[in-house]
Amino acid sequence: MEKAVKSDFVQLFNHKNQTADDLFTKNYSKLHEESRKWLEETSRNCTIVAVLIATVAFTAAYTVPGGNQSSGMPVLLSQPFFVVFTLADVISLTLALTSVVSFLTILKSPFRLKDFRKTLPRKLTFALTCLILSVSMMMLMKPCSFRFDHFANIYPDRKGGRKNPNQYPLDRSQRSGCQITEV
Repeated sequence: MEKAVKSDFVQLFNHKNQTADDLFTKNYSKLHEESRKWLEETSRNCTIVAVLIATVAFTAAYTVPGGNQSSGMPVLLSQPFFVVFTLADVISLTLALTSVVSFLTILKSPFRLKDFRKTLPRKLTFALTCLILSVSMMMLMKPCSFRFDHFANIYPDRKGGRKNPNQYPLDRSQRSGCQITEV
């Protein structure tokens, strides 16, 4: 309130013996309480979403597409999409955990009236931005894993490849979910 009113008027009282700050607090107490409840509910819900995204990103880091060799190194380490997958996964995990911490700082804030002017909107904007970018990185990871499946199924030996890339390399017993009937 001090920045909105001239410094001479801050300590003046009206006919009900209230300062400008007291009057503002009294008139907008209902709006303040509604805003507090909305911000807490939004932060709780977004925290749940961010934790779920962090869980998926953490799991994807340990179960890489294509699996691991006996030495522990990923099979598709030399593929260009593996680098994109790994970077997207790390960025997604980092942003999701950052948004979780940001939402928790919102939930633990005192929700004073002056915090609603700058501090809480900035925290909410930062947390939502991290959450949206985390989801975007997760969306980038999925096509990369599809690309891995494409290479793993059609070109099992990437150096030599297949003479006929349209030929499906697996026999019927190895295909999952495919119902093939003879005509």
